[in-house]
Amino acid sequence: MKLIVTDMDGTLLNDNKEIDNDFFKIMALLKPKGVKFAIASGRHLNKLKAMFNDDSLIYISENGAVVEENGQIIYENCLSKETVKTVCDVIDKIPDFSIVYSTYDKTYLKSDDPLVIEDVSRFSPAIILTDDVLKIEEKCIKIAVYDKKANTKESVKELLCLKDMVTIATSSENWIDLNALGVSKGEALKAIKERYHLDAQDLIVFGDYNNDLTMMKEAYYSYAMANATKEVKEAANFTCLSNNEGGVCKKLRELFKNDL
Repeated sequence: MKLIVTDMDGTLLNDNKEIDNDFFKIMALLKPKGVKFAIASGRHLNKLKAMFNDDSLIYISENGAVVEENGQIIYENCLSKETVKTVCDVIDKIPDFSIVYSTYDKTYLKSDDPLVIEDVSRFSPAIILTDDVLKIEEKCIKIAVYDKKANTKESVKELLCLKDMVTIATSSENWIDLNALGVSKGEALKAIKERYHLDAQDLIVFGDYNNDLTMMKEAYYSYAMANATKEVKEAANFTCLSNNEGGVCKKLRELFKNDL
């Protein structure tokens, strides 16, 4: 087992958004033995880097749209200006939806609702309020939609008219992510596997929500958290304890019991 990949929210993080300190101890023991670690999230790249402050990690950010290692972008797949315009035209017509436009180092938010701003700040740095995302010149990594009704399993249906233009994934009850076609955590993992000549037996993957589904297909050691959605549990080969029970760390200590 050469690469450990974990989602963040609902997986590595507990419900208080805390990382188990044991994870850092495990990394310190396994990295000298040649084991790589990847953090796979819908979060912004800079937010992930600030949380770990470790350039040796592989950061799979924005649901796989951008992958960075050692300060270098090793994979990216961004949205075109034409696609952004079409997507935003659709979203603007849907009540209770707010648009979040992500670039490499900024997050533009088309909403002044304090609750939306607070939630966005958990995932993204450098938030800039705007009334027109189409005026933004910077490359668009991802368009995220905040659903104030917290019912994305139903509200995502209103965006299915865009399914031939973008990749659509729900990442929580409030968030729907729209990336360039082909973008997923799984596709990012494929690129990493090719880069390091890894196969499914070399990977351990942990996830809980439906934006983690594609990752489950890339690893033999695919683990759904006890708190995972039904779809993730069906896609994974194994299960582990919940995020609030330290499931990731406990499973890693079990798998690497001879090295830890």
